[in-house]
Amino acid sequence: MAALSNLHQHGFLLEVTTEKLFSNLSSILAAHQRFWQEVMRPMLQMARQTGRPFDPLMLEPGCLQFQERFPSYFQYCLEEEKAVDFTRRQMESNPHFNAFLTWVETHPQCSRMRLGDMQAKPHQRITKYPLLLKAILKTTEDPETQDSLKRMLSSINNFVDNIDNHLKQRHEELALFQCAQRIEGFDMMEGMSEEIDKHVREFCQFDLMSPVRGADPEVIRKLLLEDTVKIRGRKDSRVGYSRHVLCEASTHYITSYKVKEKKELYSFFECPVNHIVQ
Repeated sequence: MAALSNLHQHGFLLEVTTEKLFSNLSSILAAHQRFWQEVMRPMLQMARQTGRPFDPLMLEPGCLQFQERFPSYFQYCLEEEKAVDFTRRQMESNPHFNAFLTWVETHPQCSRMRLGDMQAKPHQRITKYPLLLKAILKTTEDPETQDSLKRMLSSINNFVDNIDNHLKQRHEELALFQCAQRIEGFDMMEGMSEEIDKHVREFCQFDLMSPVRGADPEVIRKLLLEDTVKIRGRKDSRVGYSRHVLCEASTHYITSYKVKEKKELYSFFECPVNHIVQ
């Protein structure tokens, strides 16, 4: 990050910013530094001053505040995939970036780490705190200290799980949003007057992103399965003799669509379930 900032000062690689490569890494570094200064360092100083072993109880207040101390991890993990994709595109099209990357990865201070390793390092680091506490717990005999360590482990593991769940939910929302963008509107009432159509239209909209009726606001639909199936029916029926239809199963709907000609859009297709043969 420092090397890239120095290049920017001289007018080079201005199209490659630290935010695009590392998202909000500076906020994560600051959070870890504060955690070290306020939580880890006092325990280390106490051990040096007294000559006694580390006191794990001194870690408990800080470890129980992981959610408040490291909120920047949610943004970083959400944007990590975007940063990796940006890096790949720069490596494919920007020779100046490749020259810079070669210099950085061979610099002694980088300890032979590649850029991809650097981008994954923050996520890996947060998972080392539970490993540290487990190692301490394994050699701890005092029941009070054991209970304290278990509380710390539970707090940190819950935080890591919350990150994973948040990422999973955002990916599910994105998949559902992309699905909803491809679906054209449809008319449930056909052959009715304009006056009736005016009053009924707002109730005939199908929005996958709308809240689930009767559920909490945080409950969202999830796309469970998407596949192409073959529909067969009589030649003179609306279903047609043979047609490939896209079917999608979400947590609250099973819908079928037909591809619009010369468009990457889908329109609703009515078919009985017993006509699905594949």
